[in-house]
Amino acid sequence: MINRVRRAVKVEAVAPELWEPSGRIPRSYAAIVGRAAVLYPATRWPKATSEIVALTNRLARMWMARLNAIHTQYPLALVSGDDPVQDKRRRSALQYCRTPFFVPASGGRFCRNPSFCPHCWGRAVIALWRDVDGRLFSSPSPLRSSIADRGLELYSGCESSGDNVVRLRDRALLQVSLPLELPRVVQMAAVADCDALLSAPVCGLTEFLRRRSSGAASSAAGGLVRPRRFDHAALRRAGCLGGLENLALSATPGPNAWDDFLWRPTIRQLLVVHRDKAAAVSDALLQELPTHVADFAKVKTLIEPTRRKLVYAVADTLRYDASLLLHAPVEVMLMALRARTGLRLTTTFGCLYGGKKR
Repeated sequence: MINRVRRAVKVEAVAPELWEPSGRIPRSYAAIVGRAAVLYPATRWPKATSEIVALTNRLARMWMARLNAIHTQYPLALVSGDDPVQDKRRRSALQYCRTPFFVPASGGRFCRNPSFCPHCWGRAVIALWRDVDGRLFSSPSPLRSSIADRGLELYSGCESSGDNVVRLRDRALLQVSLPLELPRVVQMAAVADCDALLSAPVCGLTEFLRRRSSGAASSAAGGLVRPRRFDHAALRRAGCLGGLENLALSATPGPNAWDDFLWRPTIRQLLVVHRDKAAAVSDALLQELPTHVADFAKVKTLIEPTRRKLVYAVADTLRYDASLLLHAPVEVMLMALRARTGLRLTTTFGCLYGGKKR
């Protein structure tokens, strides 16, 4: 009897795993870019491949805890409330969305919410990386790893060095990070209930996102915000061949903790330039910015990058906003989601525009 009780307690103490792999953990570029963009920023970088399953289940539990908190405080924030059956299905799809970080043994549904679901965010990153990789390297199969690069069919823009590593010939990548800060302080007291949360103004964030996506210059963020199409045109004139841009959102607490806070958007860009014009494009980019923004801007140059370096560059540009979507108060997350409704915060231009090779 004592042994039975001990075994029962031991079984209850072990938390059930949400996802189990159907085979070996994939090491393809597609799997790496999804994990590097979502899984590792939300949890931690693994020391071995065997830790990926545990990290995936840890992220799944964090996501389920966040959804339970939203449902408890604001039951109608993510559902319509008109059809209880459909609302139940939507909540189930959000909680048990199929992971993209490996092939799970059990099936699962896609909730199709890449704006905040970490699993759908990872699938969107993989799809966008396939487009970028196909246009830069003209790969017949973007899923192959660096070991299989020896048989890669190349076009005139690539070359294979003596170590059988494929590189972009006479090209460079610029990883740009431009942290901004909206000057208006958000008072949490204005969003005390669900109705106020869905109807209250988002204190400059909506205006900033709309102006950056399209429209005229804005006075938000100290007057430095202008439509991204103007910045892209200026980069093209400076010698940039094309690029990928993502507008990341975060918030930081104020002097009274989360009773008041500031929005901190960050413009992340991945620019493709000629190798000889990398310095000129970088200087032209920083000259267009005010001094207080240029001082905090980060520009990293990758000369003749390999496909593996492109994987991590795309993942860093499109990494998951875990601090906002998983750790910030529920009200802050919902305000950010409402502000970006109907807007496309990720875009490509120039040689990376579209998914087919030109």
